[in-house]
Amino acid sequence: MVYRSRHRGKHEAKRLPRSAARTSMAAALTVALAVPCVAAPLSSYADDAQDQGAVQQVSASAEEAAGGASSKDGQAVQLADIGGSAEKQEIIYATLGPNGATKDAYVVNVLEAQAGKTVEDFGAYSSVVNLTDTSQIAQTSDSVIFTMPEGGFTYQGTMPNATIPWNISIEYKLDGQTIAPEDLAGKSGSFELHISTTENTAVDPSYFDNYLMQITCTLPMEVAQNVKTDQGSIALAGSDTTVSFMVMPDSDGSVSLSADVQNFEMDSMSFAAIPFSMALDLPDTDSLVSQFDALVDGAQQINEGAKRVSDGMGSVDGATQQVAAGAAEVSAGVTQMSQGLQQYQQGLQVSATDNEAAADAAAAQVSAAQAQLTQTQATYVAAVAEAYRIAAETNPSAGKEEWMKAALASSSVEEPAEAYGNAMENYTRATVGQVAASTAAETLNQVASGFGSADDAQSLIGGMSALEGGAESLAEGANQLAGGTQQLTDGAQTLTQGTATFAQETQGIPDAVQSEIDNLMSTYDTSDFTPTSFTSSKNTNVTLVQFVLSTDPIKVQEPEAVEEPAQEQTLLDRFLALFS
Repeated sequence: MVYRSRHRGKHEAKRLPRSAARTSMAAALTVALAVPCVAAPLSSYADDAQDQGAVQQVSASAEEAAGGASSKDGQAVQLADIGGSAEKQEIIYATLGPNGATKDAYVVNVLEAQAGKTVEDFGAYSSVVNLTDTSQIAQTSDSVIFTMPEGGFTYQGTMPNATIPWNISIEYKLDGQTIAPEDLAGKSGSFELHISTTENTAVDPSYFDNYLMQITCTLPMEVAQNVKTDQGSIALAGSDTTVSFMVMPDSDGSVSLSADVQNFEMDSMSFAAIPFSMALDLPDTDSLVSQFDALVDGAQQINEGAKRVSDGMGSVDGATQQVAAGAAEVSAGVTQMSQGLQQYQQGLQVSATDNEAAADAAAAQVSAAQAQLTQTQATYVAAVAEAYRIAAETNPSAGKEEWMKAALASSSVEEPAEAYGNAMENYTRATVGQVAASTAAETLNQVASGFGSADDAQSLIGGMSALEGGAESLAEGANQLAGGTQQLTDGAQTLTQGTATFAQETQGIPDAVQSEIDNLMSTYDTSDFTPTSFTSSKNTNVTLVQFVLSTDPIKVQEPEAVEEPAQEQTLLDRFLALFS
């Protein structure tokens, strides 16, 4: 796997191709899980094919051999001349009880050194088995001594009272109740398995800190259905369901699975631990961080856009303020117009009423003047007729014209004529006043009729009231609009301030992200990890240490066959047996 740093550092030289890294991990796990199939039977092979006394020297004999010399091809070779320094790999196998407690352990040691060299490999073993050939190996209290053959040397050593680097706890539940594993075989119900791993502080912490652990549980399909887990992965392998979990270095593990089981049985659970030392294969962090560069640019563009919006909203706010002011003026003008119209109508009504009264009074004056005129006219006519009569009697020879002239010139006619003239003047004056008053009243009525009927006038005034109300609503709406644009302007300014802060804060995101990636990956980057020997600190050239742990399987015990007592054969049975 690949770990890239934006700021080139020590990790760059540790890159591996993706396929190579995955192959390394897969190969390591495969070897760790496969070797027990080869190594486990070798103890019995040693018991059957070799004399343990031949391959395992007593301590005194080994120490004597280590202190002396041996010969190969006529040349003296000093024993243990590369003690503890041969290149070495260790695979530790341990058997766990069903609850996770360690029962026994042994180690398979694979060594590389120059052929013919005598090697002393350190480790306190209760027994050792040569897995390479049939040559003898000598054993002391804390080491084994052998001569390196061509192609390397492999041997197995049993480790008494071995302590592994992890505390492993396994809990079984059936139908929600904890159950002992020895009581679980053959049971049916709802099954739960809980596994926890923690650091064993009594062991070198480098294993817990740097090792990846794979936990594998295998359940036969005929036994378990509806297998579920939230922490692991489920795969089908033949007629089995396999559930795998991963526990990262320097981390406690807590995993579980559940299933519906019938006549429960379970194969051994395996715990394979290998160094998490291959480089990590992550996406190119340069590409990842460059996306945050785009975020920074985007934040800057957002800020600039927010500024333009704020400036535009300032212009909009100014315009709406003007609209609000104009709407207020319109509302005030309409109100004044409505009030003036009402006053004008009222004035017309008053004037029309007054002129109608004046016309009535003038008519009365005309009637009175006319009556007086009629009266004085009668008196005047009577006076003229009397004077005419007198003139005709006084001068009978005169004609009608002379009589009339005499009559009009008579003193008795002067006073009636004057009264008649005054009455005529009063009548004329009254008539003119009446005409003037009537004309004024008619004119005012015609003006008032411009408003239509009384209902029309009320409708016009009502329309003006509606117009006034609309103008007020317009003014209120314009004021609200102005208030809204003011709030929008304030919000745009706040947005601009926020985007400016956002743009400023995002400037440091790429470096912060890269720093966080570096810190996070440094937690799991163990590419510079150097394994230490699990068997003895005296072994100084160890290249690999792996752990393969497995529990005892949970199996239904087969009933022991009951041997029926042999029946004694008769003589005939024995005779027939000769020909069968």
